[in-house]
Amino acid sequence: MRLKTLSLLAALASSAAAAYWMEDIPHRGISPFNPDKSYTVFRNVKDFGAKGDGVADDTNAINAAISSGNRCGGDSPCAGTTTTPAVVYFPKGTYLISSSIVSYYYTQMIGDPTSMPVIKAAQQFRANGLGLIEANPYQSTGYLRYGATNTFFRQIRNLVLDTRQVPGAVCGIHWPSSQATSIQNVVFRMSYDPSRHHSGIFMEEGSGGMLNDLVFYGGEYGAQFGNQQYTARNFTFHGSQTAILQIWDWGWTYKSMTINNCRTGIDMTSSSVGSVTLLDSHFNNVDVGIITGRDPAVKEKPGAGSLVIQNVQFRNVSTILKGAKGDIIQGSPSATVIKRGFGHGNAYAPYGPSVYQASDVSHFPVPQALTAGEKYYERSKPQYDDTPASSFLSARSYGARGDGVTDDTDALNRLMGDASKRYSEGIIAFIDAGYYRVTDTVFFPPNLRVVGEAMSSVIMAAGSKFSHIDRPHPVVQVGKPGDKGYLEFSDVFVSTQGATAGAVLIEYNLATYTSGTCKLTSQSTPPSGMWDVHTRIGGFAGSELQVAECLKTPDKANAVNPLCIAAYMSCHITKSARGLYMENNWFWVADHDIEDYNNTQISIYAGRGLLIESKAGRIWLVGTSVEHHTLYQYQLAYTKNIWMGQIQTETAYYQPNPPAPFPFTTLNKTIHDPNFALDCRVKTGNGTSDVQPSAETLPILTLADSLPGKPPCEMGWGLRIIGSKNVVVYGAGLYSFFNNWSTSCCQEGFKTHEGVLGKCQARILYIGGDPASSTASNQGDGKSDTLDVSLYNLNTVGVVSMINRQGTDLAYWKENKAGFTDTVAVFKFQNGRGTGNVRRRSSGEPEDPYDGYGDGDDGSPDGSGDSGGSGSGSRGSSGGYGAGSGIPGLSWGGPRGFVATEGEAGYICFGDWQQLCGQPPQFAQTSSPFSPPLSSPLVRTSLVLSSPAPVPTTGGGRMSIFRPGDHLTLNAASSQSSLSASSLAPSSIRRRTTVTFTVGGSSVSTPPYPTRKTFTVTVVDDMSTPAPSKSTPSAYRSTVTVAVDGGDSDGGWSFLSTVPEATHTHGQLSTLEESTWTSQDKSTLTEKAIYSTSTTSRKSDGANTTTKSASPAFHSQAPQELDGCDEDD
Repeated sequence: MRLKTLSLLAALASSAAAAYWMEDIPHRGISPFNPDKSYTVFRNVKDFGAKGDGVADDTNAINAAISSGNRCGGDSPCAGTTTTPAVVYFPKGTYLISSSIVSYYYTQMIGDPTSMPVIKAAQQFRANGLGLIEANPYQSTGYLRYGATNTFFRQIRNLVLDTRQVPGAVCGIHWPSSQATSIQNVVFRMSYDPSRHHSGIFMEEGSGGMLNDLVFYGGEYGAQFGNQQYTARNFTFHGSQTAILQIWDWGWTYKSMTINNCRTGIDMTSSSVGSVTLLDSHFNNVDVGIITGRDPAVKEKPGAGSLVIQNVQFRNVSTILKGAKGDIIQGSPSATVIKRGFGHGNAYAPYGPSVYQASDVSHFPVPQALTAGEKYYERSKPQYDDTPASSFLSARSYGARGDGVTDDTDALNRLMGDASKRYSEGIIAFIDAGYYRVTDTVFFPPNLRVVGEAMSSVIMAAGSKFSHIDRPHPVVQVGKPGDKGYLEFSDVFVSTQGATAGAVLIEYNLATYTSGTCKLTSQSTPPSGMWDVHTRIGGFAGSELQVAECLKTPDKANAVNPLCIAAYMSCHITKSARGLYMENNWFWVADHDIEDYNNTQISIYAGRGLLIESKAGRIWLVGTSVEHHTLYQYQLAYTKNIWMGQIQTETAYYQPNPPAPFPFTTLNKTIHDPNFALDCRVKTGNGTSDVQPSAETLPILTLADSLPGKPPCEMGWGLRIIGSKNVVVYGAGLYSFFNNWSTSCCQEGFKTHEGVLGKCQARILYIGGDPASSTASNQGDGKSDTLDVSLYNLNTVGVVSMINRQGTDLAYWKENKAGFTDTVAVFKFQNGRGTGNVRRRSSGEPEDPYDGYGDGDDGSPDGSGDSGGSGSGSRGSSGGYGAGSGIPGLSWGGPRGFVATEGEAGYICFGDWQQLCGQPPQFAQTSSPFSPPLSSPLVRTSLVLSSPAPVPTTGGGRMSIFRPGDHLTLNAASSQSSLSASSLAPSSIRRRTTVTFTVGGSSVSTPPYPTRKTFTVTVVDDMSTPAPSKSTPSAYRSTVTVAVDGGDSDGGWSFLSTVPEATHTHGQLSTLEESTWTSQDKSTLTEKAIYSTSTTSRKSDGANTTTKSASPAFHSQAPQELDGCDEDD
């Protein structure tokens, strides 16, 4: 009997020890600025009476666990506070509820990830909100309980939400939310009957945010999303009628979606959708992959509904992309992969806009150093599922008080040192909830794991070492320069207290070497990571930077309270750093006092946001936001291999009172601070001088004066990319809502006192060399200039010039309107080329840049206005098209008369383009859409076609879309003698290549596609590399790419034919197989033969696709992958 008892006790002890560490660890966290000193941060729902047996009604017990302690929610007079954070923990079990669980402000709802608890709605469930979890209930007034754009600091993770027994409409989570919020590792189980109107997540407002690792079963909608911006990663849908309904957005980035057996994958037909970016995803057995409402013929919103797709496989999908007027891309029973990208919106390459609906490899490079397997690298926040509580070293056990008063510097440094020394034992430094006041740097040695208590842990800098505005001093320092090692850092805030003008909140020096290969593999050491690590400067209890100290002063000119200068920089990733994955990080300078019921606005000054100088790079920014810094929000300086996914910024609300750089008037050239005296000036004379202005010879006009409405220029940059390469940005929201605390400047129809349409800010995005450097030039010198930058779905608010390239404004809001935002779907600038003679508008040109620039609208009936900045710049050459590619068909250049250059995109439709896509507005300037544009001298990368009928072709010779159903035969490819350079730039070296094709008759004869026989394409290029000369097999049904390997990715031209299989209709994207021949001169000629594929299977992690019988299709042409790996590892 005794032995049996001992065995039973041992088993129980073993079971207890096996509990998730968060349940088992001593809980000593506090909220020191809460007047109730007995306030408890951690709450286990079972301590409040919840049974978790699937029988008892646990609704009241769970709500009591959330609400106890006079928290901010319910009927309390509170709009938000940082003094009542709560971690509400669910042990394993099934929790039956009969009405909504109502979450309060600053609540983290966390389940046991080792045995995920189930929250199950009873059959008689009655929502006192909209969902099982009600995160922001509507009040009797019709307004949400908390303003959606101010709903911060909340998480839900490790739960299963079951609504299957509910007969009526219900959602799993109602989630209007903003920054520093996340839902992670949640499963939604819904009815498969669409008439019951179940939905997993309903989100209708906010400014988020991060969603990842979610699984949806059933539902009329898997998820319904409406928010300014969000990043969503690693979702799986099974059997939903519509997996995702995009209610509205400004920008939304989806990565690693798997959509199985659904009627519709993504429905973005709403006219309120600004842009959607979709990456690394799989659609299996879906009727319609994506439905878009975008209509480029709607002039009022030419940027709306922008869509970018990259590396997405569609298997047994009837229609891949369906438009308002018919199918745009048809699917296949076998696998079709849009491998290297498809864009649907306005494009700049770098000039434009071109109305772009195409797949062009030159616009979609993939830096291999940022990939793992066949997709971009990604990694979820570690939750240490299998780590026992005994492996966590508590800050409180090291003597740290966390009371916001005691100096905890030494205690935290001892904790980090010991955790690093015991890294190989699996030891983790745990920062209990509290405010840890530090008066000197907290050093994170290499090889360290640090986790906070679910965003209730704050490291707060104070004191004289952080006080000097010209002596930056790190608060948290990760490694010393040159240190190598590894870091995991999650769920912690870094903040300041009082006047700390020299504080650098996070200085990251650590180099994490991932592998000896370019791509990451399963054997690679993963990059270091920071998840839910935020900086918060001012606006919270205990910060001494609230209404009492820092009330806004819009009526006082240039009034800066020195006590409110609170940081030098939020985060600095230094030159020695490398290999860092960042997810859901918010670097925020407070614009309002969170503790104030009215959210009263305050003026806090922090100089710089996030600066990345890493020489080696391999930095991933996933769902990050940087707001309200003085000089810039994001700056990339002489770095490489940077991945950015749905970044978001806001310009400081007080600017331009005072204007940037005030109060940070001592600019630090070492870290490339922007010099607004240079940035906000145009060149002397007519604006065409190639000489950069200097401080000694100030030019005569300001940039603000040269733009309509004379918008303020001396305001912080949203994103500044200097001298960097292999930068890819998949979604960016750069917003400027205020001038001197007034939002009138961002409203529709805002006019200045002069009656001119105006905006809040002159420009917000810069790409180029450092204007303050003597080596920077308009053309780029390959060292100081920025190289290889790709931006997809750029969304701006309140900005006149959306993109500034080396002092030249390239994209304007009016030509990219998408609603409240303005949207550019694709921007590509590569290798410092393709810009022609970059120039600014001269003082003699029309004030409205949207209608001038030689497009025939400036009073020149023959379009003889200045042709712009590319090519020869000859007057009268382009009319409304620019020079385009000099051919008939669907092709044109920039509407401001820029001559089309390498990479210029065009308008492409499958089938009858007029019926499916409407008539592009550019065609209104010619009597026939298929008559050629006005003649022009030869320009770099031009096409001349000879055929019985015009061939729709993109500008710049990047791709030719032949008639659906055509059978293409490659006859020959031969080089020709050099052309005369009499009309070309004197420094150009020209040669031409002639490729002859035979196109068989098609069963489709709908105009404008009459039957064609044989024609010749002549490609003209200015590179000196020899042209391909090797003949290829004749009568080969194929898609052909002619590419010249001259060490420069600009040297390629692509011609794409679509050949339907017997069961396909025209417009089919076919399966391709690649073969390459290399000639003696190292030129290449690539053929991709068309064939059928069998089914494919996806690995559980979604990182790769494995083939059962044949490879999936690749909708790409000779991928040019800019990896930068020759200098890596």
